[in-house]
Amino acid sequence: MVLLGVSALNAQFADGTYTVTMKTVNDGTRSVALNLAGDLYPDTPHVSNFTAAQAVDPEQDFTLTWDTWVGGTVNDVLFVSLRDSAGRTVYNSQEAGGGGLSGASKSHVIPRRTLRPGQTYSAELLFGRGSDMNS
Repeated sequence: MVLLGVSALNAQFADGTYTVTMKTVNDGTRSVALNLAGDLYPDTPHVSNFTAAQAVDPEQDFTLTWDTWVGGTVNDVLFVSLRDSAGRTVYNSQEAGGGGLSGASKSHVIPRRTLRPGQTYSAELLFGRGSDMNS
């Protein structure tokens, strides 16, 4: 996973209006404008219980916690994904719960028996903000 700082994001995605156009099956062609101005990117999350995550009991649920996302709201969406050392997805919050978490979430419960003892896992938190395609 590559994390870009704000200056790197600004260099790659200059201020301006970006238009995404999609051809849909039932609604014809739809476009939405995304206006990037300033540093509107969410901050990089910080897992707040990293030490506890090093000693997970696989027979117990584990609550992964992180700092509040600056600028995250209940209208945004957050996904948690865990991969094993071979890169296989072992857990995905979207598949487990039928959707994403609120962008204002600060934690998520990983069900017992998801993680195995002695294994190394990588965690990915994906933050998203939607747009109304009808506007």
